[in-house]
Amino acid sequence: MSRTQIIDGRDEGGNTDLMRAALNGQSEIVKALLLGGADVNARNHEGRTALMFAVVNNHAATVQTLLDFGADVNVQATACGCTPLLLAAGSGDIGITRALLDSGADPKTICRPARTALVVAKERGHIAIVELIRRALAQAVQGKAKRVRSKVQSFTRDRALAATK
Repeated sequence: MSRTQIIDGRDEGGNTDLMRAALNGQSEIVKALLLGGADVNARNHEGRTALMFAVVNNHAATVQTLLDFGADVNVQATACGCTPLLLAAGSGDIGITRALLDSGADPKTICRPARTALVVAKERGHIAIVELIRRALAQAVQGKAKRVRSKVQSFTRDRALAATK
């Protein structure tokens, strides 16, 4: 048995030691497991990851450790399609929500049944998180518009240069 198999050993639900440590907010154990080669994006039988467990239990330090080790912020659980951002929006933790958005979480992702992080935050009355997600959505739209303008400008500039040759 290899060292990785020992570190990523699973229980009957497919949960790893990393997932259990994240669930309990044991940041130092999480870090030690990751340094030892644990798979930061391992999924259990429901498609949930250590990041999801840390988020749903509001363990901000553990969330940050997992993000520092490259946890996928846009992973979706197979059973419900929920993402770490959707879980954070529901939990009411603005710090975790901000950390996920700063790490590239997509606020447009839709889970089943047709809900987004914004909808969940509104339903739960987390006004500060609603505003944070709205700003992220607005920035995403602005960024997309800038990329389109930039591509059009580059195309126009390239055609003008080609015409002068």
